[in-house]
Amino acid sequence: KESWNLLKSLVPDTIERISEVDDFWREKVRFKVEAYEKELEEKHEKFHKLSFWSYYGQGMTEEISTTGVEAANEAIETTEAKLEFEKKILEENAHLCGIFELE
Repeated sequence: KESWNLLKSLVPDTIERISEVDDFWREKVRFKVEAYEKELEEKHEKFHKLSFWSYYGQGMTEEISTTGVEAANEAIETTEAKLEFEKKILEENAHLCGIFELE
């Protein structure tokens, strides 16, 4: 019974120490996610300016882009690889947000 009472007396201090660490990591993750969101907005804008978006097919009245089918396909493949990488980062950040209740 004595050891139980001793253990119970340690609970408030332990909770306070855990809460301080938790608050520190929550803010650290919040900062990381906010920075990532800004970075992602910039990447989104750059994505829509990539060359394969400006390719025009035969019969179009607008000037035909120098992209061409082959170059467009290469650009799309490269971009798909980058997108897969970004998806992993997004999933990682979403997981951290879930842990620290930052949704």
